[in-house]
Amino acid sequence: MKTFRFKLFLALCGLSLFLGVKTFYDKKSSQSYPPSKVSLLSIKKELKNYSTADLYTMLSAGEEILKWNETLQKHHTHIVSEVLKKKGTFYEKRHYPLDDTFDWDTYSQYYYHAHRGGEHGHFHLFLRQGGMSKGASPIYYNPHNKTFSDIDTYAHLIAISMNEKGQPLSLFTTNSWVTGEDWYGASDVKQMISRFHVTHSHPSHIVNMWLDAMLILFRPQIERLIEKRDEVLQKDGKGGYFKEVLEKRSLEVISKCEISIDAQIRAIKEYLDESKEDKGPPYLKI
Repeated sequence: MKTFRFKLFLALCGLSLFLGVKTFYDKKSSQSYPPSKVSLLSIKKELKNYSTADLYTMLSAGEEILKWNETLQKHHTHIVSEVLKKKGTFYEKRHYPLDDTFDWDTYSQYYYHAHRGGEHGHFHLFLRQGGMSKGASPIYYNPHNKTFSDIDTYAHLIAISMNEKGQPLSLFTTNSWVTGEDWYGASDVKQMISRFHVTHSHPSHIVNMWLDAMLILFRPQIERLIEKRDEVLQKDGKGGYFKEVLEKRSLEVISKCEISIDAQIRAIKEYLDESKEDKGPPYLKI
């Protein structure tokens, strides 16, 4: 009987690999990730372009993220588990939730999936035209989309790579062919970041609020990655057609950077403290 059970177990494992399945056991694995290489100094350099009010807004978002993480930890779960909760077996390349998360009031959309090594999976965040500011127009309209409309026309904002413990590893941008998006310039996409907001509770209120806060906390990195994305495409597309670059299969992830919630919060706090010290003592009238 034991031999039969063991053979059955091996057969099921082989079937899972054949189908491209990430099982629950995978999510609980002891896979180790290299320690974060995030530099506080590099973060502080990016903070120089933002006002004190912006920095306090980022700090507030960071504290909110820590609050949500702590709430989930008390229930022995985390952000990734919340997205996959009650969804059965976790299959590679399948969207979670299966019909994506979409807010009809803000036209914000996201899903979680997996198809790469070095991570458990990643979130893809989008904004459809109905949620964009007036005047935003794609540089390139993807013909695969049905019509040029508030629903069918959309932009990919950023992707967030996650490990199996529900911790963010990195942020990255992708080429147009990866998500089938319509291509908007960096200036338009950066404005879209603040317009992303999921107001309902599907699949999880905490996950939705967590993603909103992540866009605020890591605004400097996200804006830099979006700018870098355009720089890379322009350089790669010299002497050729822009459309060909957007369909270039060898160019998938365009820009990427590692992130750390703790390091980001610490850098902002230190930068704010250092800024106060640089101003020196208050001026006294005599």
